Parts: sequence; C-alpha cells; structure tokens
Amino acid sequence: MFGVLFGKDYLLGTPKNDTQRFDQVQNVLLVLSGLSLTAIALFSALYPEALIKIRSTLLYLSWAFVGFVVAAYLTNFRQRRLFLYTSEIIEWAGLLSIGVGFLSFFRTQVPSASELVYVYLVYVLTIVIIAMANLWFYIRFWKPEKKEVK
Repeated sequence: MFGVLFGKDYLLGTPKNDTQRFDQVQNVLLVLSGLSLTAIALFSALYPEALIKIRSTLLYLSWAFVGFVVAAYLTNFRQRRLFLYTSEIIEWAGLLSIGVGFLSFFRTQVPSASELVYVYLVYVLTIVIIAMANLWFYIRFWKPEKKEVK
C-alpha cells in the first residue's frame, strides 16, 4: 500500500540486472517453502488425533508455504521493482506466519513450556521490527531526488 502511495515511480522503474542475486533469493524462498511444508507434514503425522486442536498452527504454516512459493515466482518478473517489492513483502509475511504458527502451537499444546512461547514471541516481535525498518529504508529510496537548478 505504501509503495503505491509513495513510490510509484521507484516501483515502476527497472531494477539492476543482477540475475545471480535474484536466483539466490528465489532459491532461499523455495527452501523456506519446503521448511513450511515439512513442518505441516510433521505436525499432521505426529498429531493426527489432534488436528482440530492444532488447526491454527497448520493454517499459519500453510499461509507461509503458499506465501513463499508465490514470492519465489514473483522474482521471475524482474521487469519492474514492483514485483520484487511485492515478493519481499510476501516473504516477510511468510516469516511472520512461521513464527506465529509455532507460537500458537507451543502456547496451546505445550503450556508448560513457557520459555518456548517467549522465544517465539521475541521472534515475532523481531520480524515485525525488522520489517518496519525495511519499509523505512524503502520509503527513503522512494523519495524523489531534488535536482539542483543552475
């Protein structure tokens, strides 16, 4: 939303042709999607009788899986920065979904492990803070440069 409001010119511009970097980002996103899918399979296999109880965990991990796959394939559209920016937003949402999924699991299924709840709570808060800092850096790039008139 901020991108459309503040950075239309920046986002519609063409990024540098850095194919190796974009391929690395895509590979990382596909690995993260595999991690999410593995976690879904593991929770489903270990808790088949409690699928209703862990449905919120499975939902968050499923959102992360779908988000990472979509973000990975958005990096293929390198004609505009908008696709790369959208990919990055979805990546941050996927990382947040993984954290919230594990937080939900440990909060509901292992109430005696409050330390794990705190660990994932710190993780979620850290992801939110880093994502906000990332947005701040993007907004700095979106501002048009002032041209000196001679």
